[in-house]
Amino acid sequence: MITNSDEYTAMLQEIQNNNKTNIQALTVMSNEGRFIINADERTISIPPEFQNFLAVQHDHNAETVFFEIDRYFDGVDLSTKTCVIQFVNAKQESGVYPVTSMDIATAENKIIFEWRLQNILTQYEGNIKFAVKFFSIENEEYTYNWNSKIYTSSIIKGLNQDSEGSSENVSVLDNIITRLEAVENTNENLSPATEEDYIFFDI
Repeated sequence: MITNSDEYTAMLQEIQNNNKTNIQALTVMSNEGRFIINADERTISIPPEFQNFLAVQHDHNAETVFFEIDRYFDGVDLSTKTCVIQFVNAKQESGVYPVTSMDIATAENKIIFEWRLQNILTQYEGNIKFAVKFFSIENEEYTYNWNSKIYTSSIIKGLNQDSEGSSENVSVLDNIITRLEAVENTNENLSPATEEDYIFFDI
């Protein structure tokens, strides 16, 4: 557990030393929205498809967020620096995602990199925070440190049942399964949908 800034810096140096970034092309769909970083203003533009939420609770490596930033900032080639996404999940637990690949070929003088959203971020429903960081450290001292502003998004509720799952969600799911089994056993058509049929999608 990280308890102070010195421990945090030491952890970042370990990431820098042990997770070498690969410079390679990434598979980015042409219609995939990118989080555009303005290095001068330290802002991140959120694409329309992520305006309302970032992921669904319990997602793990199912959603990938792509960032794009100018490769050069004040004469510094950011592709030569270590990049991480720092985040705080809905339970106020902090984490760091090391960026392991950067694409400098797809867009001229741009860096594209990805953030695969994992369970440590998505395990709880609610608001999350994140920021992007480029840095280099020697002897646990920063020789370069660039940070974006902090941004807030959300993880919306999912239906995975675990030790914290609610009995209400279980009863809704059981009700749906019972209805489906009844149709299968009797080979009858479903009755017209009612408002109760759709509560499953509104939890």
